[in-house]
Parts: sequence; structure tokens; C-alpha cells
Amino acid sequence: MQVVRRLGLEEQPEYIVIPYIGRDGKPRRAYFLKRPYLRIVYPDRHAEIFPLTHLLDATVRRPEEPISQAIELFYEETGIQRHQIAEAPEQEPASETIPETSAP
Repeated sequence: MQVVRRLGLEEQPEYIVIPYIGRDGKPRRAYFLKRPYLRIVYPDRHAEIFPLTHLLDATVRRPEEPISQAIELFYEETGIQRHQIAEAPEQEPASETIPETSAP
């Protein structure tokens, strides 16, 4: 997967792993199933489906934020519109700079 290489993430047979340092200074890891799309269920019980590449980018940028907030901020920062997701689901976001993350 191109996004895994671009972001320097770990890849396992069923998961993509994002290592990061938590607010408490301890190493942590976020796991994402290898699926083209993942469903996020919000507290009000509605759900939305997002491309895995967008969720990975959002999590790398803001690993401590809830994924629902991180993805919203990601879309604001990149200028990607929600209707563009359905029209071009396989397109990865253009990234000018890769955010620096601390390795555990």
C-alpha cells in the first residue's frame, strides 16, 4: 500500500499499525483493519464510511484525538469535500509535507 510506505507505518497481515507517543509519554499503537473503507460510528449512533487512506492520514496527524475529530480536521486541512470521497474513493490525498511523529 502506497500510503503505508509514504507515512512510514507498520504493516501486518491483517492490520496497519500506527506507532505514536501518547500524552503520558508512553509508546502506543493504533491498529486499523486492512479494508478499503472503514465505518465510524458516532456517539449519536449515526455512521459514516471513510477511505482507509484518509483515516490513516488523519490518525498520523492527530493520534491522540478521537478519530471522528481527527478525520474532520483532516478534511478541513486538505480541502477534500465529502462528495469527492464517493466520486474518487481510491485517490490518496495530496500531502505537501509528512507530519513528524515520534517513534516509540
